[in-house]
Amino acid sequence: MKLISLQIPERYNGLENINIAFRRHTGSNIEELSPICLVGLNGSGKSNVIEALSEIFCLVDLSIKPYQKVAQKSLLPTFSFVLNYIINDGSQERQVRIEGVEGKAVQVFLLSSASNLDSDDASWESIRSENIAELLPTRIVGYSSGHNETISFPYLKSETYYSEEVRTKAFVKHSNQDDAALSFPNENTTVPSPSGLFVDYDFNALMFIANSFFYPDRLQSSLEHLRLAGLRSFRIKICFQLSSSNYVVRTRELDAIVEKLQSCALLKQGDPDTSTGLTLDFYVNQITCEQVKEHFETAINFFESLHQLYLLNALKLPGPEKNYYKNDQRKGGLVPRPPVVPDRERVFTISAVQVKLQNKTPDGKPSVIDYAAISDGEHQFMLIFGTLSLFDGPETLFLLDEPESHFNPKWRSEFVKLATDMLSLRADAADLPELVISTHSPFVVSGCKAQNVFKFFRSGNTVRVTQPSEETYGASFDYLLATLFDLEALIATKPAAELRAILQSNSPEQLEEAKEKFGSSIEKAAIFVRLDEIENAREQV
Repeated sequence: MKLISLQIPERYNGLENINIAFRRHTGSNIEELSPICLVGLNGSGKSNVIEALSEIFCLVDLSIKPYQKVAQKSLLPTFSFVLNYIINDGSQERQVRIEGVEGKAVQVFLLSSASNLDSDDASWESIRSENIAELLPTRIVGYSSGHNETISFPYLKSETYYSEEVRTKAFVKHSNQDDAALSFPNENTTVPSPSGLFVDYDFNALMFIANSFFYPDRLQSSLEHLRLAGLRSFRIKICFQLSSSNYVVRTRELDAIVEKLQSCALLKQGDPDTSTGLTLDFYVNQITCEQVKEHFETAINFFESLHQLYLLNALKLPGPEKNYYKNDQRKGGLVPRPPVVPDRERVFTISAVQVKLQNKTPDGKPSVIDYAAISDGEHQFMLIFGTLSLFDGPETLFLLDEPESHFNPKWRSEFVKLATDMLSLRADAADLPELVISTHSPFVVSGCKAQNVFKFFRSGNTVRVTQPSEETYGASFDYLLATLFDLEALIATKPAAELRAILQSNSPEQLEEAKEKFGSSIEKAAIFVRLDEIENAREQV
């Protein structure tokens, strides 16, 4: 999949009258994975693009899901837009356009094979709703390093409707001769989960576990950058009792997942329909890995099975809070913090995750720590690269807002290489996923081609978008800081101001003292130049 352009003619959050040409389509797919990189200062509007793309794709996906109780207003866009992209169905590229007008139904179009996207007479065919799914990404993965509810909102809204659909379709009703309604488990119904997935801290363990069972080699390539050696054990708890007289009703599909998990667990205790629930303990060894692969077959199936149970947690929210995502809470000021179900009350939880460290104990055995004990940077590293490992299909769209924010400088400089290497492990080189990232880091921008880098900046109340006039790929960090982040000096503002004041003086004593006061930098080198100028002037006199 490849994004081509996004036009937002009116106001959307901090954006207004924006037209971004992400990629120049040349008639064939991109042969190299090169991320789209959005850069700019805080408040410049770059994250709004991530938000807009998330909202567009989640909205269209929700509109074609067979969820019975989706409110009509939830299917109408909150802003106007035109989005163009390319998707490959395995045999040919297809150019797709999604058009939205605020408050009206979204329309999806397919470009005629005889047309050219850039021509004025391009021919677009309107697509019926039942055929839209094949023109959408198979997975839209969103991420934000901070608490950006605007980005997460469309994903979590879809999850809310999914959990309600499970409850609605779990039972079928029949009438007996006395016309009394009877309910029976719906054996054949499956409920498709949303294509959009917002990954946050809750998904860390899910990603880690799925990769540990199915992609240990890929996982190892990530762990080499950490102090970790692999997964040791974890616990799953499932409690379908919502209250003393209320239970989660579920499809046979969900019950089958629970049965598979019980077959793979080392220890099991309890019943999911009791107040204490079902507890399953897993120890990661060869036998467990073989059982998980036998029952779930692929990493995606295993992850999505756990994810489907996770999505049931929304059923534990009280009525008003359950409607949080159905009503647009983003208008009229700050977005309120979304409701959260406490761990002890959740339908599905993963806990007691333990990991092996690379260093050994004195007796030669692996050291073990709780997964919760590793640093924020390590958690973010595992989450980001675990996500890229798991969802590396060619029709995946990654929308990552500042994914490197908790990384050290070395990891930041390696980010693009690690990401592209991970996504290129299995995907066809001629049909790669799309990766969009926003960043403040010159370390990240230096790994991206200038043709895919977009600088956002404010001019008064207007957001403008430009592209670098010179190549950014391999550019030095000081050059990028000056050209993309408007830094006149490459040291902190306080010492920079002091150095400027000293350089303007004619006092050799002050200049000599400054040689010891400041650390090495290009700015400090000016002190030596100024001393030479003063000395030469004295000799001439």
